[in-house]
Amino acid sequence: MTMRRNRGIIRTVIPIFLICGQAVLGQSGVKTFEISTPNSFKILVATDLHCDKHDANDLHTFSGLDTIIHKYGPDLLVVTGDLTTNLGLTGLQWVVDHIAALNIPWAFARGNHDNGPSADPTNFTQCHAYLSAAANSLHAGTTAYPNYRVEIRNKGQSTPVWNLFIIDDCWTLAGSTTGGFQQAQIDWFNAEVARIGVNPPAFVFFHINLPQYQDVWNCGAACSVGGSKLDNIENAGLTGAFTAFVNSKIVAGTWCGHDHLNDFHGILNGIYLSYARSSGYGGYGQSTFKKGATLISVDAAKKTFTAKAVFADDVVAQNTTAGMHPSMESPSLWFDGATLHIHANGEMKAFRLFDMRGMEVYRQTIPARQTHAVVNLRLPSGIYEALFYREGIVKCEKAVKPE
Repeated sequence: MTMRRNRGIIRTVIPIFLICGQAVLGQSGVKTFEISTPNSFKILVATDLHCDKHDANDLHTFSGLDTIIHKYGPDLLVVTGDLTTNLGLTGLQWVVDHIAALNIPWAFARGNHDNGPSADPTNFTQCHAYLSAAANSLHAGTTAYPNYRVEIRNKGQSTPVWNLFIIDDCWTLAGSTTGGFQQAQIDWFNAEVARIGVNPPAFVFFHINLPQYQDVWNCGAACSVGGSKLDNIENAGLTGAFTAFVNSKIVAGTWCGHDHLNDFHGILNGIYLSYARSSGYGGYGQSTFKKGATLISVDAAKKTFTAKAVFADDVVAQNTTAGMHPSMESPSLWFDGATLHIHANGEMKAFRLFDMRGMEVYRQTIPARQTHAVVNLRLPSGIYEALFYREGIVKCEKAVKPE
């Protein structure tokens, strides 16, 4: 078991952002977080907790996160939205208290189900105050505009080695009900980048995916796509947010939530775009998509990072990167020329294969205790997605058929 690292030190700074002499929708805060191991830190990303009933499912969510935290020793936690489903202050207090009890510094980007100004300004102000005052909280947004930044610093140093942008892409201007990035969020990001310059690298966390997530998925192997897609891709908000990230020259990766059955990732224009693994047993999809979180491990000296889905029970449920030979520890498939290999691990009952248009091209019932099958298929080259079925549980994998 990996024990938790010693936690860093949290400090708060409140700057004012100016464009042409005018503040950009009020003030937003900056928290500084000092890491205990120079140039090395881990972030655990959880999303879509949806703790609404305070029942066994919700307690399971937190026992799972606590196990993962003890096992992998992250330095901080980022939750990318939907603590509850529109429960307001009372519901938020229960979830925040349980997050605080995990005894890890944590940041939060609001989701579409976390009440905001368009729903009830008074309730939003109260929720903001509770988030800001919570134990171990890195929350530094304001009631006027809830974006903020966390600077990761080596102990005793005054300059950051990494930046975390926490952006509320569910905050809407008066009269607007559109989720996803709007011009106000893009303007805030651009103003903040202009203030801090082009160093060091940065991650961006938000709730609803960028439209370019669809481009990454469609791109497939050329964008190093891996992970699972069993849900729709929201595609809300303006495409200009990604353009701003590219133009900033500092964004190394982004993580979102919202679509509970997706955790795929890929690289577009040099930026790693990823869903976080959904974490809440109170949200939809727990019967078909294993709940967990995403672990990001950073080497700031080399300006590199790795990311993977992690689970309380250590059972791997994520896809391997398209084109790579999959692990034999979980249901998987791969092509060898025209030959499709299906490894069912003795547990799967059925198998279906789809092309990238979503058309089914092959299906097979898997006999009991059979662990491997070989099928010769006349299929064009490309990326194929498979669903393995076992007693109501669905496992998704992808494989590339070469030319």
